[in-house]
Amino acid sequence: MSTRLHRLARALLLAVALAAGPAQARDPFGLDMPLKVGPSVLPRLDAVEGKPGCYREGALFKLRGRNLGSATGWAVAADFAPPTSSPGAGHVHLAVETWRPTWIAVRVKAPAPKGASAAWIGIEDARSGHGRWIAGPLKVAVCNPVAANPVTTLGTKVPAAGGAKGGWAGPGDLIAQPGPGAGEWGGEGQEGGGWYGDDGEEGGWEGGDEGTAGQAGSLGGGLLAKALPEPPPPPAAVSGDEGDVEPGEVLVASGDVREANALARELAQEGFRLRRRQVLKALGMVLTTFRVPEGMRVREAVEALRRRYPDLWIDANHRYGPMSLDEAAAPVRYARALVGWHGGAGCGRGVVLGLADGPVDTAHAALVGRDVAIVSLLGPGTGPAPPSHGTALAGLLVGAPETGFDGLLPAASLRVAVVLRARDGGRKVDTTAELIVRAVDAFVGAGAQAAVLSLGGPPNRLLELAVRLAEERGLALAAAAGNGGREQAAYPAAYPQVLGVTAVDADRRLFAKANRGAHVAIAAPGVDLWVAAPGASGRYATGTSYAVPFVAAALALERAKGAGPAQARARLLEAARDLGPPGPDPRFGHGMLRHAGCGRAG
Repeated sequence: MSTRLHRLARALLLAVALAAGPAQARDPFGLDMPLKVGPSVLPRLDAVEGKPGCYREGALFKLRGRNLGSATGWAVAADFAPPTSSPGAGHVHLAVETWRPTWIAVRVKAPAPKGASAAWIGIEDARSGHGRWIAGPLKVAVCNPVAANPVTTLGTKVPAAGGAKGGWAGPGDLIAQPGPGAGEWGGEGQEGGGWYGDDGEEGGWEGGDEGTAGQAGSLGGGLLAKALPEPPPPPAAVSGDEGDVEPGEVLVASGDVREANALARELAQEGFRLRRRQVLKALGMVLTTFRVPEGMRVREAVEALRRRYPDLWIDANHRYGPMSLDEAAAPVRYARALVGWHGGAGCGRGVVLGLADGPVDTAHAALVGRDVAIVSLLGPGTGPAPPSHGTALAGLLVGAPETGFDGLLPAASLRVAVVLRARDGGRKVDTTAELIVRAVDAFVGAGAQAAVLSLGGPPNRLLELAVRLAEERGLALAAAAGNGGREQAAYPAAYPQVLGVTAVDADRRLFAKANRGAHVAIAAPGVDLWVAAPGASGRYATGTSYAVPFVAAALALERAKGAGPAQARARLLEAARDLGPPGPDPRFGHGMLRHAGCGRAG
């Protein structure tokens, strides 16, 4: 015989079934989850995900949680002031597309108000005149904040790759929540392509597949005004081993979206599946990532594809690590004197720099008020690297002089592309060729004169193509020579379009763990440097990573004077102070960087 408790349980289950809505309700993220019955019946929001990952008109958000019941008497709203117990006056309702007990899909129907840099999304009691939050709210960044803010506003508007309406500022594929003062920049959903989820399954970060019909010369059309250069002859063997690459991934460059689609259809018949695609307008190419067939090694897949398509740029998605070693040191500040650099608060005004690295702590005293804007290129679910490396490099480039972290070009605009990720529970920090290529495209689009790539790894054809195209479009690049302590080239430093930078100490002695080889072009201070650390502190750091900003800053100033990338490189090499045996050598390259910065030469 049923007890009163049994009847109550059946009634509760029936209510849950009714609240779940019709069976055909669709989860736009492909992450439908079963109802979890916990000890509490209060609604709770655990996470918010977005397409794109920031707030703008037309964005689709999914709120994941528990005990969400049905929409009866409740509404989903966004507020643009830091949350209290009640929604503020500036909130707006979001259009509910699907309401399930464990997730809610909502659509943004109105843009964020001017001046808003973040939105808080939550469930409110619609019957009480928006009097209180029922669950949440959760914070998301605004895609393209409109405000007079030196952190997010360029001094002059420059053309760029992407942006919701083709401007320089856009949300990126997935914006990590920026810290205080951080901005967003870069390209997203460019005309003719976008970001796809793994294997293109429902719920990926999608863009237009075919692109616009366009006209001859557009990436979305059938032709490009300028075709991609011919790839180099195939090497004797594919570089790197399976541990140096993203498992199961190969990269291919195409001239336009239609060409990329045609290739994807052909490769699908051979078992290759489309994972991601990005139209890189600034570089003039389409980058596609494929998953190799089950049971095939990446090396085998690359070699097979190169034999079948000798005219295409094809390679594995190699991994690259930061080139830094942090060590204790005596408090010595020598770097500027060693280079002959003269700066000042106005040094670098009108210059735009790029930095492909990890997150940056823009709340650090050295960076507050600096023109630093950040976009994360990391995909959904990928955790960023710790902010120590990126913060140190940003401080060396644009740190405020009065803080003791004198930046080389404190008045310059710095565009940071977050590409370094944390893997294996934070035990490994690295990035991929795909992410570096996308960062280079973003720097070209932002009008950067020079960029810092304090990263190193094996050669990669797609990375080689990117640096070649970047030089044609006016971007000068400097990269770390590597910290392996052996005769070994590190890429991208070893490409002829990039200045490979090694590190020396205050006595011009070579950093003991610096790599040696023909890829070493020039030396700069990189041992026991005082750098900004996350929080309000500083630290001493060592590695070829930290020598790169000196060379990149000098390249940027030469570019600002009208020199092209190749001419800027030549000027620095000609002015370098010879170290070691006479002439260029595999330890110091052409010698010690000598540049007056914003002072007078000589």
